[in-house]
Amino acid sequence: MPLTLLTGPPGCGKTHIIERTLAILQDRSVATKGFITREVRNQVGGPSTASARRIGFDIVDVKSGSTGVLARVKGHADVKPGPVIGKYVVNVSEFEGVALASLSAACASANNTTGLYIVDEIGRMELLSTAFCTRVRELSAPSDERFVLATVAAKGDGLIEDCKGMSHATIHHVTTENRDALPQTLAAGILKWNRLSGATGGVCPTGKPTGVKTDAMAGAMGHHPLTVTEVPGGRPAMADETDTKTACCVIPYGKGVWDQIQHFRSVHDKQIIRWPPHCNLLFPFIPQEMFPYAMQVLQPQMLHIKPFTVALRTIGVFSRKGSHTLHVTPQTLDTSGHPRPPDNDPLQELYRVLVRAFPQCAKRGRPFCPHITLGQFQGKTPPDVAEFQRTWTPLQCRVTHVHMLARRAFDDPFHIHHALQLGVAHTESADKCVDFMYVGNDSAACTWRCGATGDVTHVVPIGGSVDLDS
Repeated sequence: MPLTLLTGPPGCGKTHIIERTLAILQDRSVATKGFITREVRNQVGGPSTASARRIGFDIVDVKSGSTGVLARVKGHADVKPGPVIGKYVVNVSEFEGVALASLSAACASANNTTGLYIVDEIGRMELLSTAFCTRVRELSAPSDERFVLATVAAKGDGLIEDCKGMSHATIHHVTTENRDALPQTLAAGILKWNRLSGATGGVCPTGKPTGVKTDAMAGAMGHHPLTVTEVPGGRPAMADETDTKTACCVIPYGKGVWDQIQHFRSVHDKQIIRWPPHCNLLFPFIPQEMFPYAMQVLQPQMLHIKPFTVALRTIGVFSRKGSHTLHVTPQTLDTSGHPRPPDNDPLQELYRVLVRAFPQCAKRGRPFCPHITLGQFQGKTPPDVAEFQRTWTPLQCRVTHVHMLARRAFDDPFHIHHALQLGVAHTESADKCVDFMYVGNDSAACTWRCGATGDVTHVVPIGGSVDLDS
């Protein structure tokens, strides 16, 4: 789908989908050009909020971060003479200054059209620029050497209608039901095209790789820039697959943590013989053969996430069609022991880093809800959470590593094969390649068996090996 269009009424979330897709792609070598449109709201009496009055639109170059005025409401102090669309006066010259530069090929190869192009959006205001329409028609022509991801107005003629009518176009009508899943779908399609077309690479006149997202772009889009890890040999095809025999998770440890979790699980969790106590980050994960590749890609990102403390206080339940999963919710704490806000939650940041690296593993259409499973129940009525809460003793544990687990078959117990340590530079001790099989049973006991020696231990094999009872 080298030409992909998002369409829908104003406010349905088209630009947000583009931004989330770019966030997933930001640490991949995908040569990206183009622009996004941002609404501008007044800031009288405080920061701009959704309730503030919208006064216009700006456009942002996704590569350089350059910003220009697209339109302002009539009578606004920043308004300049120009054509009028509804209550807005359009600044065609400033729009062209940013949009055409962002869609140029200064950093592309000789054919002037390689890479990923973002066009947000093709609408009535943008169509006032003849030069913009010409450039979009050029980019929209069939080609395997470029991928155009564009938003297009729900109604309109001319270029709006023409783009929707192109036989090679894939059109997504954005709805409340599909908008959460679309970023993952789009990113997976772009990465597949990128791998098959070999469109990454190339060096622009500035000497920077065309696939690396700049700090300016990251800042303009509200994301922190991540280092692109160059892995010899490029990205293997299997790194874009998933496998239900693998998982990427954190394993909690600390005084009394496993005793209480395993006590609950021994009564209620049928998976106790296969899974150790864990909080999944990605499941299913990539094939086990790709674990060494994942280590190379993820290790630089782990440097920026420091070990953190988690409180296990609140019992909850997920219910779906008569099936209920009892769980305890990990709540991350700051250094003072207070709950961290959602925008500063290292568990959520771990998830975001992993999804950017392996978007095919994300739970499409569902938010990330970290939890440690305690049991399963069947029936119309969910278990009495209040009763379980009364018997639960609040605990704290430390998260110092991210673990990669694998099992030989679906009914086999998981093995820890790799452990990535948080907040440290790359060393042999930081990134452990191990083989410890989880040995669970229907009691509260829990042990590990070393794959190399066969020795059984009650110590979690995570880098420095921290005893659960210490």
